[in-house]
Amino acid sequence: NLGSSLQRRSLRQHRLPGHGVPLGLFFPLPPALQAFRPIWPTYHLMQLAMASAGLPSQGSPWGHTAVLVAVSAGLTALAARKLARMG
Repeated sequence: NLGSSLQRRSLRQHRLPGHGVPLGLFFPLPPALQAFRPIWPTYHLMQLAMASAGLPSQGSPWGHTAVLVAVSAGLTALAARKLARMG
C-alpha cells in the first residue's frame, strides 16, 4: 500500500518530535553514552511510539510499559514522601 509506505517513511525521517533529545536523535551520542539510553523514560516512550506506528523498535512493549509504570510509581512515592514531610 503506497499510503502506508509513505507514512512509515515520513515517521522514520521525523522520529516523533520531542521524544529523542537525550537519545541522540538530533546529534550522535558518543558510544559510551549510548549504553545509558535505557535509563531515561524518554527512551521507553519513543520505543512504544515507534512500535505503535509499525516501525522497528527494541524490546517488548510490555517491558517498556513496565519500566514507565515503575518510574512513575517511584517518583510518585518520592513526591508523596516529600509532601508529607513538608506539610
